[in-house]
Amino acid sequence: QAMLKGKLEFVVYTTTAAPQAVKDFYTKDRMTAAGWDPEKSAGCEGGATGEAESEAATGNMCFFAKQEGGKEVGLVIMAVQDDNTKKTQIFYARVYGEVTPEPSK
Repeated sequence: QAMLKGKLEFVVYTTTAAPQAVKDFYTKDRMTAAGWDPEKSAGCEGGATGEAESEAATGNMCFFAKQEGGKEVGLVIMAVQDDNTKKTQIFYARVYGEVTPEPSK
């Protein structure tokens, strides 16, 4: 196990685009061009380590990671559509920090 110590930034936007359109926008190629590490990033296609490929397991989530200034940076993008309004909320959470092993008990 590991523990993350660092800073969290969180923001939410609303769009009329469907959740799939949000996922289609955040491609691994686009995010790699923006500086995210394709080797550490699952993108919008699977789980954080690639083992979970189903929609039920990952939902409308995208996972990206990179090194920045000697620290690990993670980005989670989640798109959730309101069934009544058909508007999509896009949640962005960026975590800056260092992953350190948790002591054994």
